[in-house]
Amino acid sequence: MQNELVVRPAADGDVDLFAGVLRGVDLREIAATSLAPPAGAIARCLAASDRTWVGLLDGEPMFISGISRANFMSARRAPWLLGTPLIDTNPRPFLRYTRAAMPGLLAAHPWMENHIDARSTRTIAWLRWLGFVIHDAKPYGALGRPFHRFSIGGPHL
Repeated sequence: MQNELVVRPAADGDVDLFAGVLRGVDLREIAATSLAPPAGAIARCLAASDRTWVGLLDGEPMFISGISRANFMSARRAPWLLGTPLIDTNPRPFLRYTRAAMPGLLAAHPWMENHIDARSTRTIAWLRWLGFVIHDAKPYGALGRPFHRFSIGGPHL
């Protein structure tokens, strides 16, 4: 196995490429926040994003992500990422890539925040490792499940 991670902008067809292969933790989060089917949630995230990325590990889908404007009146951006089981079974290429990408993301988007399902403990640990502040869990989304707001830059209120 080569473990070659290729990252490119999202393209037509990526919704279908990822919709059927997301991790269970990401499927639970989609259901808790929007009740949307995976394909609909991915398409909506891509449409709302200024920048998007797809990560393919040895040609297989690993993650799809982007940065959307959190609010039209603010400089705040909302990073999002949905992954496949490859993130859990072969995390090193993903971890190396995301750690190396953070300085550039912060230079382009100095205030980022979003929400993460409190059940997503590995993702929360990854966000902390990247430098995000994890806030207390509060009810959020369509099901009102506990979610943590995570943020970097800007006010951490």
